[in-house]
Amino acid sequence: MKLNPNEVCDYLAARADADFKSVKFKKCIFNPSNNELISTFLFEEKIKGKISRLKPKLEQEFRASVGISDVKYLFLYKQCYMDAQRLAVLTQEFLKKNFSFLTLDLEDDDLQVAGGDSGFTVRLRLPKQAADYIKGGKAFKEFTAYLTDNNFVQFSFVFEEVSKDAKGELTLDDIEKYAESKLAASAVVRVDKSLKIGEREYLLGMPIKERPIKIEYLKTGPQEQIIAGTISFLTKREYTKRDSNEKRPYWTFVLDDGSKKQFCVYFPAGRTPEALGKNIERMQKLADGKTICVIGINEERNARVNFNVKGISTCALL
Repeated sequence: MKLNPNEVCDYLAARADADFKSVKFKKCIFNPSNNELISTFLFEEKIKGKISRLKPKLEQEFRASVGISDVKYLFLYKQCYMDAQRLAVLTQEFLKKNFSFLTLDLEDDDLQVAGGDSGFTVRLRLPKQAADYIKGGKAFKEFTAYLTDNNFVQFSFVFEEVSKDAKGELTLDDIEKYAESKLAASAVVRVDKSLKIGEREYLLGMPIKERPIKIEYLKTGPQEQIIAGTISFLTKREYTKRDSNEKRPYWTFVLDDGSKKQFCVYFPAGRTPEALGKNIERMQKLADGKTICVIGINEERNARVNFNVKGISTCALL
């Protein structure tokens, strides 16, 4: 289940409390295993001290606006922050990742950012053909959309024409030839990091909608990632909850997708005993040799990297 931000958050701007204008609805994700509607809101730094006061009213009105009564609501809040220096770094990273062949000669003063609470303007000094090539691409549209969706201020990009550079006047043909030569010279190859799998069948936890990456490209950090592979060394273990001394099961296993192996851990969760019991029951359907797709967080603890599983779907490796 997904809700369109444009359809459900217009009421925020219409609230009498001006602080609601500093809150933005980001997205909703439905978790079928726990019957949860997980809603994420962004808020501006200036209301950081007020957000706890706003939450009860905001959540009450959001439930009424959505109009779904037979689900459990879970609300997440993320603070937004942007300044000129951070925007300059984000722009540099974007250009380096997507247009390095056009911006190798970009000097510090060719990228300038100005603005503040009312909005930011990014000025880029580039040859006209290079600027047109960047502006006309899908990557630039996605970058500007990302900035707008994840912040409250407005962003504008101004491309100032530079007629010549060290290589003289650039044409579109020059750009394409230059790109090819740079890619060949530096042996830059676009690597497909995704792993091809067959149709997924939901099993438990968080639903998985994106394609998994190959395990060899898995990174350590707080971001959620998706991997898939064949199970081995599946082991049911037991731990004791600190707050209640209750013993609960958990599972460890290894996933192998052909590129690398990854040690995984799954702790069954559920907001109710019934939901917890269902996840435990579903987990016992797995066995060594089965192929699954998992979503979770790859984190380092006690000098060991574990993939902490949040959701599982069965699948076939292609």
